[in-house]
Amino acid sequence: MMRHLGLALLLVTLPFASGCALVAMQVPKGLAGHALTVTEDGGVFKERHLRYGPWETADVDRDFTKRQTSWTQTFAWKGARSQASQGYRLKLNKGGAALFQIECEARHRYNRTEVFVFGKVRSLHEVACQLVGVDKKAAPAILHVHFYRIMGFDAPVAVPAGEFKAGGATYSAELTYRNQKGTGTAEPLGLVFVETGKQVAAIQLVNAAKIWLAPGLSPSKRDDLAGALAALALYRPLKLRESTEQ
Repeated sequence: MMRHLGLALLLVTLPFASGCALVAMQVPKGLAGHALTVTEDGGVFKERHLRYGPWETADVDRDFTKRQTSWTQTFAWKGARSQASQGYRLKLNKGGAALFQIECEARHRYNRTEVFVFGKVRSLHEVACQLVGVDKKAAPAILHVHFYRIMGFDAPVAVPAGEFKAGGATYSAELTYRNQKGTGTAEPLGLVFVETGKQVAAIQLVNAAKIWLAPGLSPSKRDDLAGALAALALYRPLKLRESTEQ
């Protein structure tokens, strides 16, 4: 039976740390030994295409990026506000048959204020997605996650960041900032879904895609989680030309 996942909202304070070629997230303890084989292709001029387990992304399409900027300045105060958005859509197939139609909008909002020589910058990334099953009979499932940048190197093992509701189940979303050596990082390296204290799925958010899925889940739960993971895997943080992030 096809399922219907409704609105998904993802908030992120800074782009993921894609510049560290060798960085990988620490394998979640509850999912060790349960990694799916992921086949990935794509490139500079070709969209990312993933196969994991029986699922496969297809027909990825992105709209052009829309940008808007406004400036305000007085004698002692000045500010800049910019935002950009880009839609993207894809299909998730299972065993060669369509499972979900996924539509998302990635956004970046940037605010800079200065009073005399003192300034403050706030940068917010988000993506909102709607995942719809072909029959549209199931109740909407909601994914709401906040991504935080951690200051310093004493990063916690996991940071509660939201929840995912699908098919009557509620999964908490937790960010991980530990790399494969156990060292803390400022940027989130992965996201783990947890249900009643048990880690059930995870995805690496940097570099090559890595996906974990717990055994023993019902087929509908596996499909729901696979849909949420596909939306996250194809998300690209936007950067504003007008911003001066450091």
